Amino acid sequence: MGLWKTWTTASGLPSNRIRGLYESSGARDDGLWIATDAGLARLRNGAITTFGEAAGLPNLDTEAFCETDVFGGEKTLVVGTSNGIARRDGERFVAIPIPKALLGHRIDDIVESPGLHGTPALWIASYGAGIAVYEKGQWTLLDVSSGLPSNVEVFTNSRADDGSPALWIGTEGGLVRFEHGRFTLYDERSGLPIRLIWKVLETTSPGGLEGHSGSVPGAAAWCGFRRTSGPPSTRRPAFRRAR
Repeated sequence: MGLWKTWTTASGLPSNRIRGLYESSGARDDGLWIATDAGLARLRNGAITTFGEAAGLPNLDTEAFCETDVFGGEKTLVVGTSNGIARRDGERFVAIPIPKALLGHRIDDIVESPGLHGTPALWIASYGAGIAVYEKGQWTLLDVSSGLPSNVEVFTNSRADDGSPALWIGTEGGLVRFEHGRFTLYDERSGLPIRLIWKVLETTSPGGLEGHSGSVPGAAAWCGFRRTSGPPSTRRPAFRRAR
């Protein structure tokens, strides 16, 4: 049986409250990035390096990660904070302007996926102010006033039946599917056990799409999992693909 190793503030983390983890794929970025409510940390070769506002972060409260090249140049790490997003530049971070409506709201998810016009784009989700999509050099804001069921969102990449990219958007008002330029809402009327979606992950295993309170085999047939089905709790689940 393997042994657990624990990293805490005593090991050098800026906080014990971990909001997000991201294992970078770039050779220069090799390591595990750790988002906390008091700054970023990178665990590489057993050593922890911390990054705060002095390193360019617009705010210490961090959560979301994504590697992208939509802002030009080579693919680089982008991190979401409670006051905007920033891209990595060496051992520093540079703030990226975003719609003012999202400032002051924690960016809790970032994903690279085709945008509203089908071209490469970056989607960022905020806690309370909706979604912003960066496409063709400009931002588009999506919120309840433009038809979203909620201003709280999370993402996961997907594929349409024809193989083209699609996106699942989890909100506190149901699950939204963005495919072929159209949005479709799923909630209790569609068979979901609850409309509060806090995490989503599409897998290639027989389980299909996994989200709050369970697993979703497909858009037409939903299968809910509650505590009586085996999970020890249905509060605040988290997902990670196993290698």
